[in-house]
Amino acid sequence: MVSTLFLTVVLLPIVLLGVVWSSAQYVPDGEGRLLVVNGEIRGVLEPGIYFAPPFVSETYPIDFETMQYETPEPHPLPPELRADAEQIAPSETAAAD
Repeated sequence: MVSTLFLTVVLLPIVLLGVVWSSAQYVPDGEGRLLVVNGEIRGVLEPGIYFAPPFVSETYPIDFETMQYETPEPHPLPPELRADAEQIAPSETAAAD
């Protein structure tokens, strides 16, 4: 018969290691991940190591380079992007000619 000591010494650490392993999330530098728990968005994970609820959470990669701004009509330009847009706009009109 299996002893209680065997269950405690061998199986319990294996189960705990599995729970910790499934909850650990690593996000490399320059990337981001979207954390979804039970189908609900919980947040954006920036580079680093995180612990999420085990077995009920998923992460999806986010490509920050292709993200687009969603703005209300008539699409006002945020002030922090205005200088960049003014530098890009003349070069686009010159290329079109």
